[in-house]
Amino acid sequence: MPPSTTPSSLPRRMPLWVAFVPLLIGGLGYGWLWSGYAERLRADVGRVLPGRTVTISGFPYRVAASVDTAKVAVDRPGLTASLTAAAATVDRGPWHPELSVVRLSGVEFRLAVPPLRGVMTAIDAPAALVSVHVEDGKLQRLSTVFDHPRFSIGLFPGALTATRLETHVREMLPALTGPSAPTPPVQAQLVVAGTGVQLAGGDPLRLDADVAVTGNQPLRSVAGWAAGGTAEVRRLTLADASGEVLALVATAVPGAAGRLQFAGTIDTICPASVAVLFNGGAVSEQRLRRPVRLSFAGPAGTLRLAAPDTVGLARRTQLPPCPVLRRSTLASIAALRVGA
Repeated sequence: MPPSTTPSSLPRRMPLWVAFVPLLIGGLGYGWLWSGYAERLRADVGRVLPGRTVTISGFPYRVAASVDTAKVAVDRPGLTASLTAAAATVDRGPWHPELSVVRLSGVEFRLAVPPLRGVMTAIDAPAALVSVHVEDGKLQRLSTVFDHPRFSIGLFPGALTATRLETHVREMLPALTGPSAPTPPVQAQLVVAGTGVQLAGGDPLRLDADVAVTGNQPLRSVAGWAAGGTAEVRRLTLADASGEVLALVATAVPGAAGRLQFAGTIDTICPASVAVLFNGGAVSEQRLRRPVRLSFAGPAGTLRLAAPDTVGLARRTQLPPCPVLRRSTLASIAALRVGA
């Protein structure tokens, strides 16, 4: 027979509420940490937007700060810029205060570089998404996605529109270069991607650009950059549904009276259409079977194109004609990348 047991010999069952004690302590600790991150975000937003009412939310998965009618402005001798939004929300992960995601509505962005004549831009968009990554006081990456923006460039007439425009900016850790290096080290990089990019009346195109800004010192002033610095358009392409229309490589340097001087080449299957960008007029042409190289040079606004003779070159009549390009499309895009 099994040994007899008495109630006093049975193990006591732990009360159910005891199992929740660790969860309660952990939840209180996490709430305390989350509050600390929330107050840090509130303080950061308050420094950028002094006097604004900041609403905190997002517990427990994120920390969010919301404000209405946000405006940030910079006014320095070499730079004036402003960003206005009807509303803004800043999101951070509780454990990653170095990365902020900003959602904006009713966006108006203005930028001008007074020492460089005509270098200014204006962007209006119903919405934008901005990602800011800062570590040790250095900008690791600033990425912006504009939804259906309308933008213009002071160097060239005409307004451009896009279905979507992405810009990615980051400071670089310059590599050491010798005294005989053709250009100074890269101080910053700008990458741009756009869909449905068009000048009013022109055909929509896909834009991809990669620009490197070089200089002998970090980019803190126009004067510092102008002392030997360059803007290298390492590659800028425009394409439509039938493929790449042109690929541009160029260099811009500061010239006399603050005018940027350009020099570069364009590989294109639509040379006559590209010539319209520089010389004006209108043309309809079929795409070449192989791209030809054009060269251009001169100050911003009066670039001159040296076009090759394309008489007798085979064309791809089975594809749609070259897209309609307007005079200021290419020049404006190139100026925007350099001016930014």
